Amino acid sequence: MADHRTRRRVGPALGGRGYRVVAVDLRGHGLSGRAGSYTAQDHADDLAETLPRGAELALGHSLGGLTLSLAAERLAPRRAVYAEPAWYLGVREKGTASTPPISPSSSRSRRVTSSRC
Repeated sequence: MADHRTRRRVGPALGGRGYRVVAVDLRGHGLSGRAGSYTAQDHADDLAETLPRGAELALGHSLGGLTLSLAAERLAPRRAVYAEPAWYLGVREKGTASTPPISPSSSRSRRVTSSRC
């Protein structure tokens, strides 16, 4: 399993190339509190409601890759990178992939950190 520490060098490397680096604390992860259940689509909705559209580059690792894939159309980054994504191949319902609950979480992802590393 991986967490933010496995990507410690990515932020500074991208920042050194002029990118603005934003790390999102998804509900139920990092410093976000825990509460009822939620889905990968909930995470994607959080991203779409929290981040600006049209970034030069969006990168998602593991669960972040799945989340980015579900929010990519709404976020409209110029380029999207999916690193070791946690793809979910679910049962299709009414033309969309179903996403089961993941684990307990808080109501919304509120903590977003940004830096020019």
